[in-house]
Amino acid sequence: CFVSFPAQPSADFLAKYKARFGADKGPGPYALYSYDAATILLGGIAKAGTVEGKAVGAAVRGQPWDVSSGRIEFDAKGDLKSGGYLIWEVKETRFQFRWKRP
Repeated sequence: CFVSFPAQPSADFLAKYKARFGADKGPGPYALYSYDAATILLGGIAKAGTVEGKAVGAAVRGQPWDVSSGRIEFDAKGDLKSGGYLIWEVKETRFQFRWKRP
């Protein structure tokens, strides 16, 4: 199986990436998601006013986050409420769609 992510990088993310790493290099397949994860984590720390895990977790779950890949929201357990990834299966050299997270 192969997992892919439906989001496309925003123009702002691409501009920052190319300014930092060079215009001739594009981001790797997980760069956007790493950037968004760091944005949410640092935003949660700022909102909580501490690096204590429970406080940061509550701050992260307490609001939607508009990040480069779109809007991300977490449920009370910290799981994504929607989106995230697609699952494909390779059969006889062809990709066949199998599942999308609701």
